[in-house]
Amino acid sequence: MNMYIHQYELFKMHSDESIKDMFTQFTDITNNLKSLGKTYSNEEMVRKILQMVRKILQCLPKNKWGLKVTTIEEAQNLKKLELNDMLEKLLTHEIHLKEDKRESSK
Repeated sequence: MNMYIHQYELFKMHSDESIKDMFTQFTDITNNLKSLGKTYSNEEMVRKILQMVRKILQCLPKNKWGLKVTTIEEAQNLKKLELNDMLEKLLTHEIHLKEDKRESSK
């Protein structure tokens, strides 16, 4: 369990990693913690989801994601933002980044 807690605390997105891969890795860590017997009350689950949202937003590389992170934080009430909604926003932004890169390389 200590290993997964350590992975969670040091979690960050790698520069060559996609949002989907990063999210999968993050989910695996949190699921492993849960499978080791860590149970949560409803209040703790709400707090944990909020921590996950903030954790994911904080780990994104600032040079590519800083503006999007700021936009999500300012436009959304993070306490009400569903994890899947945030993932959708990040995936959409990632697609736009790839399209911009392709257009600029032409």
